[in-house]
Amino acid sequence: MQAWYDSRSHNEVASLSLFSSLENAVGSIGLAGLDRLLGLKAVTALQALTTFLDKSVFRDKSWVAMLENLSNSLNPTENAIARPNKFYAEIVTLKTRVCSVVLDHLVTLGQLQLLRKHVAYRLAMASKFDAKVLNSALKAFNK
Repeated sequence: MQAWYDSRSHNEVASLSLFSSLENAVGSIGLAGLDRLLGLKAVTALQALTTFLDKSVFRDKSWVAMLENLSNSLNPTENAIARPNKFYAEIVTLKTRVCSVVLDHLVTLGQLQLLRKHVAYRLAMASKFDAKVLNSALKAFNK
């Protein structure tokens, strides 16, 4: 919980003290720029995911039919699926390549969001200590 790990190799990449060191090195302005950069990277990750889904999933008739079948079987939401192991196993085994690519995109997006959350936390702490008026303005702006 106190370090950043690589999802594939499970090796420690960086500890959470990296953000305080980064703040000491580049200051609040640099952290704000890093936050903006991470936000833009998240946008490009979302665009890559939607482009991939548009090209490989939504144009394939078997995928569209499977998703419609899945939607019909999950509605109404009160009913339970009769054999969930069999139902989901068929979907996952048929479409493993696409699911792995979507999972990679989602993992990248999640990591970017976590990084932005840590940077935002450091910015909020810096604003609380450095200037109460700026902290109040930041809270009002976020709301």
